[in-house]
Order: sequence, then C-alpha cells, then structure tokens
Amino acid sequence: MGRLLACVVVTIGIVASMATGHAQHVGDDGFSICPFANSARGIMQSNIGPCQPLTDAAMQAFGLSSGQKAIVAALQNFAANPGPGLLQRIASAKSLAEPTQFVATPNFSDHWLPDAADPDNVELGVHLRYAGENAKQELIQLTYTVDGSDGHFTVLWNRVLATPR
Repeated sequence: MGRLLACVVVTIGIVASMATGHAQHVGDDGFSICPFANSARGIMQSNIGPCQPLTDAAMQAFGLSSGQKAIVAALQNFAANPGPGLLQRIASAKSLAEPTQFVATPNFSDHWLPDAADPDNVELGVHLRYAGENAKQELIQLTYTVDGSDGHFTVLWNRVLATPR
C-alpha cells in the first residue's frame, strides 16, 4: 500500500509541477524532456519543467550520454509499439537496476527500473504506468528521470498527449 501511495504522489507531483506555471510542450509522439531538480527523496520536493519536445537537439542540450539516448530510443520504440520485451531490453543498461513491480492493483500498475546509483529514490529511473483491467491494461505514461552526476532531466511520455496518426 505504501508503494501505491508513493506512486500516486509521484504521478500527481509530476502533473502538478507541470500544471503550476510549467507548460509541457510535447512532440507529436507525446514525448517531452524537462529539467529535473531538487530530488531529495521527498516526493513533493521535485521541480520539473519547463518542458520541451524531445528532439535530438534537446537531448544534446541536456547532455544525455549515448547510454541515456539508447534508453530514450527504447522507450520511444516501446511507446509506439507496446509489447513484451522492453524491460529486458533496457534492464541491461548499467545505469538502471533490476526491474520491479512498483505497484500492482487490478486497475493500475507501475513497473520500475530504479536508478542504479540511487535505487531507493522512487523518483529516479524508469517508470512504466498502465491503466485498465488486469489483462487489458494499456500503457498510459512513462517517465525516465535522472538526477545526479549523469545529468538532471526527466523524459516524459503520456498517451493522452500523443497526436493520433
């Protein structure tokens, strides 16, 4: 139950921080990249935004490493073509710890790959969030957040913000 509450607070925190003065500008694929600061294990102490569409130029401006860009590419591919195997593809990234089911209810789940450098900080790493009933769950949001010597950013994807093609 504690993890469910933490997940809800993380999701609300991300949405709230963007809603209060930080517009989330996204690309047609629903992805954006935002500055991320003040991760102090206190969920509500995060500061995210302003966001901009996720482009090669934006990733370069944020200083993403080649390994981080590979994780982003895997997440973009997964968002466009959800299916099995993503966790296995990105779990080999040295910056991420073993995947775990962060929250699981009949109508919502969150799969988390913690940041290997700070595996207890629930804000960091990759979160894949699903909604729906049991076997009919649909990917609704993913986040990839780094806060440390490897950068300070969050990559967000939200199904609602993706433009239908």
